[in-house]
Amino acid sequence: MEPFYMILSLVFLFIFLTFLFGTRRRKLNLPPSPGRPYPIIGHLHLLKLPLQRSFLSLSKSLGGASIFSLRLGTRLVYVVSSHSVAEECFTKNDVVFANRPEFLFAKHIGYNSSTMVSAAYGDSWRNLRRIGAIEIFSSIRVDSFLSIRKDEIRRLILCLSKNSLQSIVSETLRLYPVVPMLLPHMASKDCMVADYDVPRKTILLVNVWAIHRDPKMWEEPEKFKPERFEKEGEDKKLMSFGMGRRACPGLGLGQRLVTLALGLLVQCFEWERTGEEYVDMTEAAKGITMHKSTSLEAMCRARPIVDKILDASNSCP
Repeated sequence: MEPFYMILSLVFLFIFLTFLFGTRRRKLNLPPSPGRPYPIIGHLHLLKLPLQRSFLSLSKSLGGASIFSLRLGTRLVYVVSSHSVAEECFTKNDVVFANRPEFLFAKHIGYNSSTMVSAAYGDSWRNLRRIGAIEIFSSIRVDSFLSIRKDEIRRLILCLSKNSLQSIVSETLRLYPVVPMLLPHMASKDCMVADYDVPRKTILLVNVWAIHRDPKMWEEPEKFKPERFEKEGEDKKLMSFGMGRRACPGLGLGQRLVTLALGLLVQCFEWERTGEEYVDMTEAAKGITMHKSTSLEAMCRARPIVDKILDASNSCP
């Protein structure tokens, strides 16, 4: 008889939860949703990897909705695929969405959610951010990481500051952001976004991959056109490092390292493909970062300048 009573209890619990969430939905003006959620799993059955493409497909199925709602299990989740709505979330409601959701892995792996990434918004997080900005990401610290200081490198850094190379880096981060979905945010109190109600503890997911390919924001968004960033203000549309109070504190460091690495690879080596076929840019459907499903194979040959750089670095005291 015990299994019977257990099943009966679960049925009553399901009815109670359905009534609770169903009543709440009728009272709130929620964004459109792709159908009624299933018991227990919600809309999880609709999601496939990679998530950014799955979310974009759901957005298109809802008439190109800039924001829509899902039930992932029992948690209410809003997915944003529009730059204007994301900007509203991280400017007008910046403080509200400065929190992170409470996940088990952050509790057990993230030192009880006490790291800069997973900590709740408050005094502790502000102290971590301040320490990180001073001790890790400050200009003095970044400059101290460089070991080669000869004239060739100085001229290289001056060359890297030109808009042409920076435009290539910006266009690469637009088409292939390292993190296609920003780290989840959580509403600390009720608010309004795009004229929709956002209940407290709603999880916010921002599909940067979709925003960076939005034809309303970018001309010919699927094409690689670095010259688009020669226009003033175009770089402010990028969300590769997030937006608002919880934006990545390593933005400056990341941009400088990518630009430096790309400049060195172009300056110091000659590159050739191993075959005549086009490079496969299909992204792998795993992990929170976006990387190629097929590794790039290329042949490189060092230019004469490499010997000069190595000799200069070896002569440093």
